[in-house]
Amino acid sequence: MNITACVVVENKGRTLTRWFKCMRQIANEIVIINIGSIDNIREIAMEVNAKVYSLKNKDDLAAAKNCALDKATGDWVIFLDDNEYFTDESLDILKRDMLVADDKIDGFVCRKKKYVKCEAIDNFYKLCVFRNNRNLCYKGCSYTQLVNGLQKKINITVLDDLVIYYTKCSSRVMAEKIRYSLKLLRQNNGETATLIHLVECYIDIKHYDKAIKCCEKFIISSNNDNNLRIYIYSKWLEMVIDIKSNYVAAQKVLKNAIKEFPNNGEVLYFKAKLLYLQKKYTEAEQCFKEILVLKTDNENLNASMLAGRYADIYADLGRLYELKGQNNRAIKNYVKSLQINCFNNDILVYLYRQINKLDDIYKIELLNSIYDGQNKIGFLLNMLYNTLSEKISLYYKKMLQEKYNVKFPCSIANDFFITGNIKGTINMLGFGLEDTYKFLAADAIMNKRGKTQLQNKIPAVYNNIVKDYDLLKDIKIDTDNKKKYSDISVIVKMSDRDKNNGK
Repeated sequence: MNITACVVVENKGRTLTRWFKCMRQIANEIVIINIGSIDNIREIAMEVNAKVYSLKNKDDLAAAKNCALDKATGDWVIFLDDNEYFTDESLDILKRDMLVADDKIDGFVCRKKKYVKCEAIDNFYKLCVFRNNRNLCYKGCSYTQLVNGLQKKINITVLDDLVIYYTKCSSRVMAEKIRYSLKLLRQNNGETATLIHLVECYIDIKHYDKAIKCCEKFIISSNNDNNLRIYIYSKWLEMVIDIKSNYVAAQKVLKNAIKEFPNNGEVLYFKAKLLYLQKKYTEAEQCFKEILVLKTDNENLNASMLAGRYADIYADLGRLYELKGQNNRAIKNYVKSLQINCFNNDILVYLYRQINKLDDIYKIELLNSIYDGQNKIGFLLNMLYNTLSEKISLYYKKMLQEKYNVKFPCSIANDFFITGNIKGTINMLGFGLEDTYKFLAADAIMNKRGKTQLQNKIPAVYNNIVKDYDLLKDIKIDTDNKKKYSDISVIVKMSDRDKNNGK
């Protein structure tokens, strides 16, 4: 199986490093279409044995992409923008799924996330991996769509685990994109697809009123592409509901959207969301349920927004059931939401609030159905640091240490100590009982854990340690000394570390 990775670039040679690093791990062939005077693109391309082709007409993005498809020789094509890249985990998933893909599958729709300030934010779904079929081509000037030239359906499958990250453009680059799109509008007699590009640009720079005007122009235009119209309605409703909280305006937009697309899941999602915000909970619940039983129509699908809504739908249903006092149903829907997007801080807190009084074993089994990897478990511990019981915290810390070789023995030793497992504490720290107590007392001082824990756990025979705590707790320790105190070898000065002492 051969794979061709394609990209269209203009004056962005310096930004391709991450794209190249990603594609070199999966592609046998790399095709670059240069639509401008690229700074050092040919030098960069030589390093990765990429093929570079130049086009003079930089105002026709579809033509540039189709040029890349003409040059591609692989069985599969991956077409990402220059600021997009797959995670390593997604690359493994993609390799596997391409190998086992049914012959009827033409392509994969991937989940696309914006990466802003070290946080990944769900955005939308995009068709960017597909078989090298000569009947497939791009259309559009600045906003492109992949279509079948024979007017046939493109058979795709949506892969939630296949994640593309992309970095936000600078305000300067975004301003250039807006000027470029306005120029195209004039040159192409107001080609409506370019309005979509403007909507996205204005949203990125938070010029929402201008974005809304572009949405209005597109909807009243003659463009009858259903996918594009639904996409614009979605962007419009997101702005008037989520950003402007203008429910009256939202109702007007929604009325037109429902008139055009009465059974479309994406439109129904905003209907349910608006009902929920208006506290019409029974109607909202029914509408959310209706969306979940709808069959997605994948014909000509290039960017499915609905597929990215399911986590929110289950979360909203969970909150509705919580309001109704139906805790088991609330838990079930919160779990489904987190199984789609386990890094949602709020939903995790809502779930734990529901299960907090339940048995620890049940809680662990439930959380294990969601959090099953090093990054996910680390997120769980960080988010619920102050609410997880000591036993559950210890369970996941031990898992990180034993399964993923994460090093934090001092913290685990504290958890052993708090849960009353003195033998486990000694084994973890690797020295005797009295010195274990000394270490824990010093740690309590450093981390302001308080005297009560020490008094409850340290036997009376070691009262001198508690007294030392009283003497030391008010001493201001600067950063350098604090680092020294965090080192066991400094806190516990002993010549003979007999692990059997005190057992």
